[in-house]
Amino acid sequence: MESSNLIIITGAASGIGRKLAEEFKKKGHQLLLVDLKIELLDEFFGSMSEVMCRGGDVSDQGFWLELAEFL
Repeated sequence: MESSNLIIITGAASGIGRKLAEEFKKKGHQLLLVDLKIELLDEFFGSMSEVMCRGGDVSDQGFWLELAEFL
C-alpha cells in the first residue's frame, strides 16, 4: 500500500474516530484504523476494501515501531 495516500486514525472503533473513518472512507481514502478494541474495528470496517485495521496501544512506542514495519 502506498503510504502517501494513507490516512491513519487512532481511536477509530467508536466516537469521533469512528465517524472520521466513515467520512474518509466515503470519500475514497485508504485508511489504517487503530484502536485497542480490534474486535469492534473488524466488525465495523473489516470487510471494506482499502481499510486496514490494527489493534494496539498508541501510548506504547513499540506499537508505533511495529506499525512502521507493517507499512
